[in-house]
Amino acid sequence: MSLKIPIIISVLVSIGLWYVRGPAVSTLSATLALATLWASLIPTFVYIRSKHRAPMPFMALTGGYYAVFFAMSVFFLPTPRPLPKYGVQISGLSVEGLTLVLVGVGLMIGSYFLAEKIYSTYRASRDRHDDCSLAQRRTSQN
Repeated sequence: MSLKIPIIISVLVSIGLWYVRGPAVSTLSATLALATLWASLIPTFVYIRSKHRAPMPFMALTGGYYAVFFAMSVFFLPTPRPLPKYGVQISGLSVEGLTLVLVGVGLMIGSYFLAEKIYSTYRASRDRHDDCSLAQRRTSQN
């Protein structure tokens, strides 16, 4: 499946989010949130593009979770926001927090793809070894 349509939709959503952001969301905060959105959607794009799809797209769904609740929420969270039940008020979104989310999402996704690559290499070498062992057993039985 082609990635053109999902990428075009993502770019249009990014542009829309940029223009609907509230006055409390700084340019830097919006940029970090959009970077988190795009980083979170990488597993989804990889899953859409994959020919051998897993029955349960765990990382694609996890990326979608981070995209919605940690990236897109920045644009819709009214700040300052009172939380009267807890007696506190959210004064704003910290750049440090948004940076931490972006780095954490990047490390999580990078670790997942690295582990997947290592496992697939291990599995391929194990399968080749099993095939060689089976061929040796067949020749020794003859």
